Amino acid sequence: MGKLTEQFNDKELLYLFKEVELKENEDINTIKQLIDAFVTKRKLRILAK
Repeated sequence: MGKLTEQFNDKELLYLFKEVELKENEDINTIKQLIDAFVTKRKLRILAK
């Protein structure tokens, strides 16, 4: 994936993402899996309504 072109309105979230970039690959992959699971769960809730 390329660079993010969207702007973050939430400065704390942006800070946390920048901190994650400095971590080990294993940590980054775990965080990506958590975010993916959260997004998938939200989509499923919307579809279930």
